[in-house]
Amino acid sequence: MVLDLFENRELYLNMNSGFRSAFDFIEFCKKESPLLGRYDINKDKVFAIVQEYTTVPGNEIQWEAHRKYIDIQYIFEGSELIHCTNIREMPSDTIYNEEKDCLLYDFNGGIQLKMDTGNFAIFYPHDMHKPMCMIDSPSKVKKIIIKVAV
Repeated sequence: MVLDLFENRELYLNMNSGFRSAFDFIEFCKKESPLLGRYDINKDKVFAIVQEYTTVPGNEIQWEAHRKYIDIQYIFEGSELIHCTNIREMPSDTIYNEEKDCLLYDFNGGIQLKMDTGNFAIFYPHDMHKPMCMIDSPSKVKKIIIKVAV
């Protein structure tokens, strides 16, 4: 898991061949406010989902992890908490949804990342994460999630 400011993105470009196009897409969105929805950047190897939502209490969200994609989550507007921990905390019998590339699990623990406008986090397949959690009260967030094939 990585947490950083967008201006430090250059430090992470060599971590995966899809990261450059992912960060280029975010840079484009910073100049042109993106509409909600899916954007194909490099077919199914790199794609983005732009979403808006209101944060909720952490106990209302399930933990998730992915096998096929790395998540880059960029806060375009707003603030939220994202909880994270290692996938070893998830029981081995957790059901994997192949179509959605998602393992979902209820778990108490992990660390909290406070994400503000301009922050991004990178979650690898071994990083369980629980996004969309409110800090003190519900707030509106606009986020860009970029899926980069492993």
